[in-house]
Amino acid sequence: MSLTVAVGCDVGGTKIALGRLDATGSLRDRIQLATPRQDPAAIASRIACYARRVAPPGTPVGVAAAGLVRVDGSVAAGSCIHWGGVPLAQQLRAQLDAPVCVINDGDAAAWGEHVRRGPGPRPLLMVSVGTGIGGGLVLDHGPYRGAAAMALEIGHLIVDRSGPACACGNRGCLQALAGGTAVGQAYSAQRGLPGEIDAQAVVQAAEAGDPLAARVIEEAGLWLGVGLASVVTILDPAVVVIGGSVACAGERLLAPARRALRIHVFARAHRNIVIEPSQCGSDAALLGAAAAAVTSLPTAADHPHESSLRWTGADIPTTPGEDDPRPHRSSLEAGDSRGAADPRDLR
Repeated sequence: MSLTVAVGCDVGGTKIALGRLDATGSLRDRIQLATPRQDPAAIASRIACYARRVAPPGTPVGVAAAGLVRVDGSVAAGSCIHWGGVPLAQQLRAQLDAPVCVINDGDAAAWGEHVRRGPGPRPLLMVSVGTGIGGGLVLDHGPYRGAAAMALEIGHLIVDRSGPACACGNRGCLQALAGGTAVGQAYSAQRGLPGEIDAQAVVQAAEAGDPLAARVIEEAGLWLGVGLASVVTILDPAVVVIGGSVACAGERLLAPARRALRIHVFARAHRNIVIEPSQCGSDAALLGAAAAAVTSLPTAADHPHESSLRWTGADIPTTPGEDDPRPHRSSLEAGDSRGAADPRDLR
C-alpha cells in the first residue's frame, strides 16, 4: 500500500465521502456512506472506523463539514445536517489520538482546487453545487473565512424573496432554487412522482433525452448564474470554479449559468470573467480537507482575532492523481448587458 499522508472526509447532506491521500497527491481507497443527518455523533464514529481501517495510527485526519464550522473544529449548525454544536474535532481526536482539522466544506473545496492547480490567478472563487450550495474564496495567503468563520455561504444568498422555503428558515435562497435537493424536488413535482429524486438521477434522465429533466437543470443553472452575478460583482474574482456532484451536468448547468451571469453582473464589459469546471470533480472538498490536515494551521489561541487561516499548501503535491479528470477551460463570452426581470426569461 502506498504511503498515507492523511485521511480526508467530505461530510455532505446526503453522503460522506472518504479517502486517503498518498504521497503522490492521489486519493486512494475512496468510499461513500450515507450521512446520518439526525445523529452527528454517528458521523464521527464512521470517520474514525474508516481511518483505523486504511491508515496507520496517528495519521492526520481532515474533515470538510457542510455547516457553520467554528475555529475549534465544532460545527455550530447546518441546513442539511442537525449538527447542534457537536465538537466534531474533539470527538475524532479522542477516538483516534491523531491530529484532526475540521473546516467548512466550501472552504475545503476551494482549497482542494488550489492544491490541485498550484500557483495561478487569485482570487479563486469555488462554488460547489451538491445537495446544497457552498462557496469558498482563496486569496494570496489562503482561504478567506471571515470574522466569524462564516464567509462565502453562497447557498444562502437570497435571489428571490418570494421563492421556495430553504431549510435555513429563509425563502428564496440560492440553494433552494439551484441546489441538488431543489433539482430533485422540482423534477419530482413536475413529473408527479412521490418522494425525493436524487439530482444525479435527474442529470442521467436529461442525458437520456428527458426534456423535463433538461428543463429543470437549465432553470437551476439560470438561478445559479443570477446568484453568481451578485457574488462576482462584490468579490471580483479572477476565476470562478464550479464543482460538486450536480456539476456533473456539465454544460446543461454551466451554459445557462453563464447567460444569467453575463446579463446580471455589474460592469460586465470591464471584466474578464473566467468560469471553469472543477479539476477535482467531486473530490475537491475531500482533497482540500486532507491537504488542510497536513498543513500547519494556526489555532484559535494562536490568533484569537484571526479566522482567515493562512495555509500555504506547500507540502501537498500538485500533480493530479491517475484517475483525476482534467476538464477543458471555458470563458465567459461577451453578450447582451441588458437586465432581465426573471432568469427564466433568459432561456
